[in-house]
Amino acid sequence: RGWMALLDSPGAKVVDFVPTPQPTPLPRVRATWDPASRRAVLVFDRLAVPAGQDFELWGIHPSGPRSLGVVHSDASGRAVVRLADAGDPATLKAFAVSLEREGGSGNPNAPAGPVVLVARLQE
Repeated sequence: RGWMALLDSPGAKVVDFVPTPQPTPLPRVRATWDPASRRAVLVFDRLAVPAGQDFELWGIHPSGPRSLGVVHSDASGRAVVRLADAGDPATLKAFAVSLEREGGSGNPNAPAGPVVLVARLQE
């Protein structure tokens, strides 16, 4: 019920992720983010991960990236990520997805693999 309120919030922003030039087949991702509550819901479609790798979600701030976790899909290639606190709306500039070794980057403050999708929240 609380997550549905996010979708109706008048201040919520909906952003689509844009692929960076990468040869890997990429999922479609859409984020709904409400700066007032700091909550976000991200929906991943066609999430096909190469063997031995994972997609990792990041919040991008002026001070650098912050891991928001590894994304795992269901059997149909769909994943829904609910973030109770996506980050400070004054500093959260974008969401990004990197392609990492299985289990994620290992560093919560920097992707080890290439960033393959970006959704800009602020310029």
